[in-house]
Amino acid sequence: MGLVSELISLRKQQDEKTEAITVRIPETYVAHLDELASSFDITRQFLLTKMIKMGVDTALEEYEKSQNTPEAMANDEGPVSEPRFFILNTNKRYDEESHHDMVTNGVAAAFNHPWKEKIEKITEGSVVFLYANGVGIVGAGVAPRDVQKVEYQGVPENAYRKKLNDYRRVKPLSAREINREIKKVGGGNLIFLSTLTEVPAVYGRKIQENLLDA
Repeated sequence: MGLVSELISLRKQQDEKTEAITVRIPETYVAHLDELASSFDITRQFLLTKMIKMGVDTALEEYEKSQNTPEAMANDEGPVSEPRFFILNTNKRYDEESHHDMVTNGVAAAFNHPWKEKIEKITEGSVVFLYANGVGIVGAGVAPRDVQKVEYQGVPENAYRKKLNDYRRVKPLSAREINREIKKVGGGNLIFLSTLTEVPAVYGRKIQENLLDA
């Protein structure tokens, strides 16, 4: 019902940057798509875009939940080394305002339990890469020791924050570009869906080498 409701209220393609891809689907489904698109007076492309977007958003939400169970968090400590490197998701899908604050002001933040507690895993002196969904790494800085626990959505201490030192905005480095570079040092693909991911130092240094100031 969510898709149908959205299609009823949205009749025109949103002004959003797109990229052409090729998808092959069974002929019978093409016929169904065309019938549905015709019923709502929208294009096949718009219908497919909305369906793919909803499917991806649902998959991302389920993955995020699976990575923030008590069991997963207990196994997320990673090796202790200097320096440590973390990739922090900026929550762009769910909170554009917080994403903007993090990227503009150089803040490592997470919101609500159990995601907010992950900020405490970022040790002093660690390098933090801010990662925006669908864009890539957009900023980098060094974590301080103290965690700020502040109000979020009317709930006290519902956001944990660290104001990054030596922060700089960078030209977006996409997931594809990151994985291409770390393969040069024998690495495999990183997954960028979790709130916080610690990466091996050899990967972190390779990422640093490829960051250019915005």
